[in-house]
Amino acid sequence: GIQVPAGSVREGESFADASLRELKEETGFDCFEIVSEIGADTYDMSPYRTELQERHFFIAKPTAELPERWNSQEDHDSEQEPTRFECFWIPLTQAHVLQTAQSIYIGKLARYLTAELSNVHT
Repeated sequence: GIQVPAGSVREGESFADASLRELKEETGFDCFEIVSEIGADTYDMSPYRTELQERHFFIAKPTAELPERWNSQEDHDSEQEPTRFECFWIPLTQAHVLQTAQSIYIGKLARYLTAELSNVHT
C-alpha cells in the first residue's frame, strides 16, 4: 500500500532525529529538515501483530529539488534483504489512501500548510 516514511527510534535518538534518519533510509535522499512536530498517537497493529506503536508525526521539507517519482531501497543495516520502494508525491486530497492509519494527521498538516500560506501572503 501507499505509506509515508516511518520506522523505529534507536537508543539515544530523538523522535525528530529518527524521522530524518528514516526519511534518508527510505527515500535515499539526505536533504530534509524538520519543520514541526504535529502530534503523537498510539496505533494497534492487530490483527497483523500483537503490538501497540507510539507514533510521532512530523512535517519535514526537502532542502533540495527532488524528482516527482524515483526508486529507492532500505538496506536494514545489512541485517536482512533490502526493501524496495517506489517513491512519489501525492496531493493531500488523496492522502486518505495511506495504510495503517498513517493519514490520521493529514488534517493537521493541511491546516498547518494553509496557515503558512496565509502568512506568506500577508
